[in-house]
Parts: sequence; C-alpha cells; structure tokens
Amino acid sequence: MRGYTNSKINDLNLKDWKEYQDILTDSLWLIGERDKSGAHNNAYHGNFIPQIPNQMMRRFTKKGDVVLDAFLGHGTTLIESKRLGRHGIGIELIPEVAQSAIRNINHELPNGRKVFTEVIVADSTTKEAREKVL
Repeated sequence: MRGYTNSKINDLNLKDWKEYQDILTDSLWLIGERDKSGAHNNAYHGNFIPQIPNQMMRRFTKKGDVVLDAFLGHGTTLIESKRLGRHGIGIELIPEVAQSAIRNINHELPNGRKVFTEVIVADSTTKEAREKVL
C-alpha cells in the first residue's frame, strides 16, 4: 500500500518502502540505462544521468520544496525537479549554457504541476549569486 506520511523529509511511506519499485535501494550509482525521455539529452560534457537527481529529490525532498543546483549546466536537475513537482533554482556561470538549460527546462512538460524554475547566470561562489537566490 503506497501512501504518503507526515515525514518531514520526503513524501515516501517508509513503512512500505519495499513497494516503491522505482526507488533504487541497492546503489544510486548502478543504473542500467540513462533516461533519455523528454528534455533530457547527453550533449553537454558535464551532465550526469537524470536518475541521480531524481532519486535524491524523491528521498530528501517533498513536492513543493525548492531544489537548488549551484552548477546547473544544461538543466538535468531542474528538469527532474519539474517532473517531480519541486520548484527549482539553477545557477550557471556561462550565459550560453544557461540559455541551453532554459530551452531544455522549458521543453519539459509541466505534468499538471505548478512549479517555478529559475535560471540565474552568475558565479555560484560569489555573494552576488547568493543574494540573487535569496
């Protein structure tokens, strides 16, 4: 029986964790095939498989929470946050890469979830970037 609990960390029912066939419990790094659905592509040199942020967000956030990606790249984390009903803020240093991320994120359908995504062009190590996020 899958259901939601009053967990402060996530939306998973921890009493029935074995029922979640889509939650990987052995290793987050042993994934058979890359998710290439929707807006995902592997054209950017720094991107990683979408299942990693997906699994992390499902385990450690709830729907409606805000996810911050300080090294946005082409938007993998924000695509997954949008799919999972989490708001997303991404910081990218290179304007051209940020524009590509915006296109990728906007390509992803909202799945009926009303979430915001914001891409900030900045150096994520600076005070100015932190002020833009806050």
